[in-house]
Amino acid sequence: MSVAEAVPELAASAVVRTKIMVTEPAPQPSETFQRLRSPALNRTTIGDSGPSTLLALGHDVQGCRRRPLWRDATRGVCGEGPSTAHLMIVGEQPGDQEDLAGRPFVGLAGRLLDAALSEAGINRAEVFLTTP
Repeated sequence: MSVAEAVPELAASAVVRTKIMVTEPAPQPSETFQRLRSPALNRTTIGDSGPSTLLALGHDVQGCRRRPLWRDATRGVCGEGPSTAHLMIVGEQPGDQEDLAGRPFVGLAGRLLDAALSEAGINRAEVFLTTP
């Protein structure tokens, strides 16, 4: 089943799934996740307090060498959109076009997303878009 084929079923069950997520306790983060989010790890790589704005975060991403992903990329792809957006969309990973442009969702996935947002009546400029 493609993602597009799954959308109607996911949309139809969204209310029920949301109620379950709200009423059930959150799962405990894994030990690996706890180590990765350690303040000591972050402080040694991006400064004592970390970036305080999205612009500063974008700057830090360009110089990040903590993971080997940077070796095959031309630049980091940070998020874009209003920091006060009511909707945030996180993609799987930047593709070739996103890498070259330094912006999320500008390739084929971006055109598909634009069409879906348009059909849903959502203005892309009002959404925060990012990829991990």
